[in-house]
Amino acid sequence: MSVHSKLKAGGQPVGAASPTTVPTMNVTRIHAFQQDIAFYLPKPSDHIQKIIRGTKKFYEQSMLVEIGPLLPDSPTVVDVGANIGNHSLFFAKVTGAKVLAFEPNPEAYSILEANVALNQLTEEIDLHKIGVGSGEGRGEINNVSDINLGMAKVVSAEGGSVEIRSLDDVLGSQHVDLIKIDVEGMECEVLKGARGVLERCKPLVIAEAATLEELSGIEHLLRPLGYRKVQRYNDTPTFLFQYGFEPRAAEETYTGNILKSVEGKMPKTTGIYAGMATVSGNEVALRAAVTSLLPQVDGLFVYLNGFSEVPSFLQGLDKVKCHLDSDGTRYGDAGKFWGLGQVRDAIYLTCDDDILYPQDYIARMTQELSDCGGQSVICVHGSLLVQPLENFYTNGARSVLHFANELIRRRQVHVPGTGTCAFHSAVVDITLDQFEAPNMADIWLTKFMAAKGIESFVVPHRKAWLLPLKVNRPTIFEASSNATKGAYDTSAKQQSVLTEILPLSIAKPDAEPSVLCLSLEKDDNILSALKELPVAARDPILFVLCDAVTEDLRAKIAQSSYSWEVHLIGRNQTLTAQQKDLFARLAPEASFWKVEKRRLVAHEVVQDLSDWRSQA
Repeated sequence: MSVHSKLKAGGQPVGAASPTTVPTMNVTRIHAFQQDIAFYLPKPSDHIQKIIRGTKKFYEQSMLVEIGPLLPDSPTVVDVGANIGNHSLFFAKVTGAKVLAFEPNPEAYSILEANVALNQLTEEIDLHKIGVGSGEGRGEINNVSDINLGMAKVVSAEGGSVEIRSLDDVLGSQHVDLIKIDVEGMECEVLKGARGVLERCKPLVIAEAATLEELSGIEHLLRPLGYRKVQRYNDTPTFLFQYGFEPRAAEETYTGNILKSVEGKMPKTTGIYAGMATVSGNEVALRAAVTSLLPQVDGLFVYLNGFSEVPSFLQGLDKVKCHLDSDGTRYGDAGKFWGLGQVRDAIYLTCDDDILYPQDYIARMTQELSDCGGQSVICVHGSLLVQPLENFYTNGARSVLHFANELIRRRQVHVPGTGTCAFHSAVVDITLDQFEAPNMADIWLTKFMAAKGIESFVVPHRKAWLLPLKVNRPTIFEASSNATKGAYDTSAKQQSVLTEILPLSIAKPDAEPSVLCLSLEKDDNILSALKELPVAARDPILFVLCDAVTEDLRAKIAQSSYSWEVHLIGRNQTLTAQQKDLFARLAPEASFWKVEKRRLVAHEVVQDLSDWRSQA
C-alpha cells in the first residue's frame, strides 16, 4: 500500500500533525536559485539554524547543488532525518520534487512543519512524525542537544513514544528517485528496511557516515545491490551512492547496460554513437576529447576538416571512423552530423573537439533523453533569444545557459549547442545536405527542429561537469585561408534563418505557458524588476514594455541570471502583426506588473496590447 493511501480523516498521512500556524517571528529569508525561501529559525544556538541565518544559504548547499542536477524531472525524494526541513525545502522548492520527510524529534518536527507551511509547500512535502528503521517497533528520542537538534536519534525501546516503521512498509509500490539518510549512526537500520525500494527503484542514496565502521556497514549493504560510492561531501562525511552500469557478465557491455536501464522509454535503440568535427592544427585537444568519449560509446565518427591524412592516434581504433575533407570549407562544424547517416535506431550525440566529457556523460544524457521519451533534443548548452532578434552573436541578442555553469532543473531553449547534444536517430534524421552554409550547425539544427515541432532542453548539470580544453588552437574560422574566410562569415545567414523560424518556439498554440507583462518606469529598472518578479514556472515568457529597445537594455537582460524568453516592446514603436497576435493569444493568461516609484506593483489586467501600452 502506498503512503498516499494511508490517510487520517482530513487527508493527513499517518504520523503527520495538523497544519501549523504560519510563523511571523524569527523568520530568515534567502534568495537562491531564482527562488525565495523563508526559514523559521527560533533557536539561535542550534548549529544548523545558526549557519542558515548567518550565510543566507541552504545548510550544506554545496552538496545540494551537486545532487539536484542528478535527479529526473519532477522527482520523488525521501528525506529520512529531515530535522528542520533544510533539505526538504531545497528539493521541493528548487528541484520541484515531491518529498516525503521523516522526523520523529518533536522539537525539530514542529520547526519542520512551520517551515513547510511558511513556504506554502504542504502539497509538495508529506510530513511523517515517525522514526525509520529495519521494521516495525517503538523507540525513544535520545541524545537531545540544545546546540544541535540534528544529534538526536531514535533508540529502540519497547513501549516507547516514537513509532518506528520501515521504508518498504511506508512507501509500498511508490517510485522513489532519491533517499537521503541522516539519522546519527542508524543509517544501516534504515537501509535494511528499504531493500525492496532499493531493488525496485534503484534510487540515488545519500547517507551520512561519521566513522569508517559506519561507512563499511553501509557499503556492505549497498554493494550487493549494485551500488557504488561515487562522491563524498560535508564536514561530517556524507556519501553519495549510485546504482552502477558496469557489466556484470561477460556478454554485457557498458552501453548495453545503459540501454537496458531505459528500455521501453524511447524508440527502438540498438546502440549509442557520437559524432565530432575538428580542424587541422587542433590534434592536442582532439585527442583529449576523443579519449574522454570513446570508452562510453559504441562508435565515434570524426569529420576531419583540412586534414590530408588521419591523425596517427585515431588509426587502428575499431570504434572510430574518420572522414577526410582536405578542403574543409563546406561543412565545418556541421561535420559532426556526418555519422548520423550511417546509423539506425540509435542514440546519437554531437560533440566538440575542445571539450572534455565526464565519465558519466553518456549514461546521464541517455537517462535525460529517455525522460523525454526520446522525442526531444537535449543538450548541456543552449540559448534563449531576446526578441526582437538581432544578429545571433551580437551583445544582448541571447541569454546563454552555459555548460560550465550549474543548472538545477531542466530548461527549454530556442537554440541547442550542438557540441553538447543528444537525440534519437529516428526523431532527428537531419542530413548534411540540410546544412546549407558552414559554421552554423546550431542554427540549421534549430531550423530543422522548428519545422518538425521538436523541442530542445538544457539538462540539469553541476558546475564544471563539462570542461573546456584550454589549449592554443585555431577555430575553423581562423584556420580558413583569406581567400575562403568569407565563406565562414555566416552572420547574415544566421539572422535570416532565426528570424524566419522564431520568435516564440516555446509558447506553442497548445501549450499553457506562464506569461508575465512588465512595464518599466525607467529602462534602468530592469535588473531590480527581474529579481522581484514572482516567477514560479521554469520557462516563463516575459513581455517588457520599455522606453526604447536598446543594446544596453538587451545586454542587461542577457547577462542577468534570469534566463527567460523575453520580448521587448518599445512604447512608441510600430507593432508588428506577430507581436499583436502573440499578445492577443497570451494576454488572457498573463499577470501584469509595473515599476512605480522604483517599486514593483501589480497592474490591472488588460486584454489589448495597445491598451497596455497606453495605460502603463
